[in-house]
Amino acid sequence: MAVFNKKTIEDVDINGRVVLVRVDYNVPLNDKGEITDNYRIATSLPTIRYLLGHGAKRVVLVSHLGRPGGRVDSKYSLGVVADCLRELLSGTQVEFIKFVPGVAGGSSEFLDKVASSSSGSVILLENLRFNPGEEANSEAFARDLVQLTDADLFVQDGFGVLHRESATTNAITRLLPSVAGLLVENEVKALQKAIYDPMRPFLSINGGAKVSDKVGILSNLMSLADSMLIGGAMANCFLKYSGNDVGVSKVEEGQGSALNTFFATRAARRIPLFLPQDVLTVKEIIATAKTEVKPVSKLAKDDIIVDIGPKTTELFLREIEKASTVVWNGNLGITEIEPFANGSKAVAEAIGRKQGALTIIGGGDTAGFVRGLMQQDSSLRYSLISTGGGVALDFIAGKPLPGLVSLQDR
Repeated sequence: MAVFNKKTIEDVDINGRVVLVRVDYNVPLNDKGEITDNYRIATSLPTIRYLLGHGAKRVVLVSHLGRPGGRVDSKYSLGVVADCLRELLSGTQVEFIKFVPGVAGGSSEFLDKVASSSSGSVILLENLRFNPGEEANSEAFARDLVQLTDADLFVQDGFGVLHRESATTNAITRLLPSVAGLLVENEVKALQKAIYDPMRPFLSINGGAKVSDKVGILSNLMSLADSMLIGGAMANCFLKYSGNDVGVSKVEEGQGSALNTFFATRAARRIPLFLPQDVLTVKEIIATAKTEVKPVSKLAKDDIIVDIGPKTTELFLREIEKASTVVWNGNLGITEIEPFANGSKAVAEAIGRKQGALTIIGGGDTAGFVRGLMQQDSSLRYSLISTGGGVALDFIAGKPLPGLVSLQDR
């Protein structure tokens, strides 16, 4: 049984300290630059409130947003995040300062604003990735952040960036005492439970598009799970590999070697693997397209697979009903188009209604989809909806997470 062996904010004295907190506010935006899902902001609040409640002199938040490429780009400004944070932290002074050392805002202006902020306030700095030093893991950039904010404690609470070796996941931990926030602790503990002490049977559900990003993870899951389901565009590769014609469906080419490795692992492990038996097809990916359910062996040359079919859905639901641990990452259809989301919806609802099970939803599109369903049906419950799908999968695959490894041990 693994335990969380890193110090957290609950292990250190907070009173009177200036705390620099790495959060993950890389939230989705629409074409108007509006936040479409504030989950990553909302899940950071327990750590912020704990720090304020235990006497932090000042909480300075740093994050990235999007991929501005190491240059200032107003499209990726964190100003919209600050507005959301003010709403969520009603009653707390939240100051957004358009400052990133070396690229945005002046140091003297920044220091003046910091000096004028009241004790117990929250300050959000501008997008870290406006400076190339963030992604380059620059210790000089990290040192500038520490010196200019006058921070004397670093808190890592950006679970979604733990797999990155950057200035605010790695370099900065060589400059300040560094501990985990509550979000990081909670996510890691839930994943540790699934890996090291799962309730059996353990079911792994996998979807999404790319096999190349996940084949190693799938092989590792094969050693952990008691059964595995595969859907989404990922399943198209498996179906084609198995000799099925998938029409003009999305397929990641060049994955033969990776799939050979996967099936060799499966043969050694001998666990049940379930691929789609039937699928929902269209000729054109639009909401009004005529749909047709077909067995995977009967697809036409111009068919496009957009969802799992009803027989496959029933098969998946039976496996979910039997399982005591469920880990799901990757949608099973094109869920942004409602007629193609039925399979994923049925699976999400079945998982969310399980009693006494450990249920983990991976980040990214799957997490967003599930949270959308929860807004419509408040009865749905999950043990963990991860804020970082890629990180969660890397952790399950046994890959080291630089942002976690560099924190102080207990």
